[in-house]
Amino acid sequence: NVGLNALNSRILLMGLTFKEDCPDLRNSKALEIARIFEIKGIECFCYDPHVNIDEFKKTNTLKILNKINPDNSYDAVIIAVKHKEFLEFDLSKWKGLITEKGILFDLKGIIPRSLNALRL
Repeated sequence: NVGLNALNSRILLMGLTFKEDCPDLRNSKALEIARIFEIKGIECFCYDPHVNIDEFKKTNTLKILNKINPDNSYDAVIIAVKHKEFLEFDLSKWKGLITEKGILFDLKGIIPRSLNALRL
């Protein structure tokens, strides 16, 4: 239990593609996670710099961002794909993504350890 009520939370899922630095969405487990959030009525925003947003919107109803707005923060951020763009984030950019009590879920081991992200 991480103390997060998902139904009342804003979640950012970073990375949707099948593998890093690739635009291919086929067999994407991250995309499956986003769809589960959508089905359960959880507010989830997706961001992937390698996805063609116009093409994505033709076949998906998921909320997808064309960039990360530094003025928005999320109750939970999930790093699902290890894109090179995410490796360039510094400590302040990672901190800026989450609310004061926000949680970082690092499925790829790229968030600085000092931020105590939850890891698999």
